[in-house]
Amino acid sequence: MKGSDGIIGRISYCLAAVAACLCLLLSLSVTVNVIARYVFHNPFSAAMEINQYLFCAITMFATAFSLREDAHVRVDVFRVRMSLRSRRRIDALTAPLTVALSSILVWFSIDELRLAILFNKRSNTEVGIPLWIVWSIMVVGSTGFFLEALNQQLRLMRPPQKE
Repeated sequence: MKGSDGIIGRISYCLAAVAACLCLLLSLSVTVNVIARYVFHNPFSAAMEINQYLFCAITMFATAFSLREDAHVRVDVFRVRMSLRSRRRIDALTAPLTVALSSILVWFSIDELRLAILFNKRSNTEVGIPLWIVWSIMVVGSTGFFLEALNQQLRLMRPPQKE
């Protein structure tokens, strides 16, 4: 169990590191486009599409890490008032749902990737970015999320450690 937790943790951290680098790239892209638009009056037509795909990649690559670090969004107003035992029960109920939903996301992402490759799909813009790139990002990100959700489920199945 400890070994798989370590491997999944490294995968989550690597995906988060890629997401952080993509954040820098997105910031640079937006900055360059703003300068091109307002200083040189010549914006890049592809910038919006590329920025959207970068944002998608950042989101997908960061999900596993945010789940691992317990940094995801939840209703803390109610949670902080609950006992540790109640919180564990709620986590035990929601973890299988997270595993199920993330597995569905992986499944559909793989299917869309297959179709994008098979039919050589491209975005409907002047740039025409091959959509297999986008769906590859979805497959990698959703697989990381699935692995982390499964890891969280396995952690919750262990008896609580006494402090």
